[in-house]
Amino acid sequence: MGVAWFEEAEWQRATQRWPDLLDEMPAEHAAYRAAVEAKVKAMQPNLRGARLALVPITIEQIEARAAADGIDPASADARGRVAADRTRAGHGVLWPPGRNDGCWCGSGAKYKRCCGA
Repeated sequence: MGVAWFEEAEWQRATQRWPDLLDEMPAEHAAYRAAVEAKVKAMQPNLRGARLALVPITIEQIEARAAADGIDPASADARGRVAADRTRAGHGVLWPPGRNDGCWCGSGAKYKRCCGA
């Protein structure tokens, strides 16, 4: 199962294009990443042993998939479909990373010193 998230530049673009995203998530990217981490931690007990993958997505990927499927690109459904596609294609980072593994957010820092702190 893949969970979509936006890298920093994409998050800024996405919140400008779809301001309703800020109803659920903070505007500042570090706080947004922390909210994604908290969301994934909350999901984990319900997965029954399955692992999640955190998948970076782009506006262009969302708009292309939404156009192909005839759905609203601003919807959570559109983001979820892109995350599923990208997870199947192997583009996600398994969560949780090991303490000494690189962080899922792409910072280059160890997970335990970044989003896992």
